[in-house]
Amino acid sequence: MRGFLCAALVPALITAANAAPAAPRDQPDAELGVWLGKSVFLAPRLQYRPRYLAHGGRDFAPHNVYNVFSHRARLGAEARVFGWLSATLELQDTRAWGEELSTVEASADGFDLHQAFVEGRCPLGLALRVGRQEIAFDNERLIGALDWTDAGRVFDGARLSYRRRALELDAFWARTGERNVLVKDAVGKILRGAAEDADLAALRVRYAGFAPVRPTLIAVYDHQGAIRQHRATFGLYLDGEPARGLRYSGELYYQAGRRANASSSQSLGATLGTVGLSYTLPVRSSPGIALWFEHLSGDDDAKDGTLRSFDTLYATNHKFYGFMDLFTNIPVDTGGMGLIDVGGRVFVEPWKRLTLLLDYHHFEQAKQNPVTRTTTLGNERDHLARVKLNRFLSVEGMAALFLPKLGLANLRGGGRDVEAMAYLQLDLKL
Repeated sequence: MRGFLCAALVPALITAANAAPAAPRDQPDAELGVWLGKSVFLAPRLQYRPRYLAHGGRDFAPHNVYNVFSHRARLGAEARVFGWLSATLELQDTRAWGEELSTVEASADGFDLHQAFVEGRCPLGLALRVGRQEIAFDNERLIGALDWTDAGRVFDGARLSYRRRALELDAFWARTGERNVLVKDAVGKILRGAAEDADLAALRVRYAGFAPVRPTLIAVYDHQGAIRQHRATFGLYLDGEPARGLRYSGELYYQAGRRANASSSQSLGATLGTVGLSYTLPVRSSPGIALWFEHLSGDDDAKDGTLRSFDTLYATNHKFYGFMDLFTNIPVDTGGMGLIDVGGRVFVEPWKRLTLLLDYHHFEQAKQNPVTRTTTLGNERDHLARVKLNRFLSVEGMAALFLPKLGLANLRGGGRDVEAMAYLQLDLKL
C-alpha cells in the first residue's frame, strides 16, 4: 500500500514542481507574509487567547468556587515553496497565570510543539501531510481539534487528502501510544510513552455538490494495546440546506469490536444517533432557532459479554453537550449508561459583528442505573455573546446554569445545588 501511494503521488509532485508557479502575490494572507526570492513565501502564524474562567467546582455543592486566568499563546510560520510544497511549525504555551512557584521560575511545563508537518500538493487534487497536525472531520463528532481547550488536540501521523470538484476523500493514520519510549518517574507514574502501542486510522468520503443533500461516509479504527481492544466505528453524517435559511443534519454511527483482558473478553456493540434542524430568517439581524435530539447508547448489564456504551473517541464534545463541559469524556461522564440530549438554540446578530445565542439542554441517561434506578441528569442553560472587532480580534463571554436532578447526584456522589459557570476571553489570531 505504501509503495503504491508513493508511486502515485511522487511523479505528480515532480510534475507540479516543474509546472506550478509560486502562490500569487494577491492571495489573502500575502499582506502578512514575506517573499524570499521568487518561489518561497513565508507566512506567520500567531494566536494569543487569554481567558478568565469561573465555576462552582462542578460538584453541585456550596463553597467550592473555582476561578482562574489562563492563556494560549501560539507562534509559528508556514513556508510555501513553488506553490505546491509547504512546511509548518507552530510552538505553543498554555498555562494558568500564577501557576509557577515564583516569578523567576522558568520551567514552562505548558510549553510544547503544537504542530510540525510538511505537505505536498499536486494538480491532480492529491495532498499528503506528514507530521504533528490538527485533524477535524466535518462537525467534529468523532475526530476534532478540541479548540475550546487551551492545549487543543493534535495527532502524530500522516494524512492523504483528495479534492476534486465536490468530492472529498481523506485517509489518515496516527500513532497515539508508543511503548518503546516509555519513561516513568520514581513512583512509577508514566511521564512519556504508553504501556502498549496504540493506533488510530480513519477513512472519510464526502460529496458536497448538491446543497439539499451532502452525505459523508466515515470509518474509524482504533487499537489500544494496553486493554487489548480493537474497535471500529463507522456510519453516516448527512447535512444539507433544502431551502434558504433551512438547514438539517443527521448522524448514525455503530461501534463494533472486542476488548479482552487476562480472564475475560467483551464484544462491543454501541450506537450514536442524532438529528438537528435549524432555520434562520432572511432578514438583516439573522434571527433563528435550532432544535436537536441526540442518543448515545449505554450499558446497564456489565455481565452479559457485550459492551454497549458508545465512546465518542476524539470528538470536540464541548460543541454538543453543553458549554459547562459536564459530559465531555463519554462514556465515563455518564457512568457508562449512555446519554440523551434534547434541546434547542435561539440566536440573533443585532449587528454584523455581534452574535448572541441561548442554548437549552435536557439530559437523561439512556439506560436506567441498575443500583439507583434513576435516569434524569438535569437541565443546562447557556448564554453566549461574541463580538468580532475585526478580522483578527474577537471577544467572547459565556454564562451558564445547570439544574441537577437526582440522577446526576447519584452519578457524581455530590449535592443538588444549582451549578454556575462563566468565562470571558479575548482571541487575537493571525
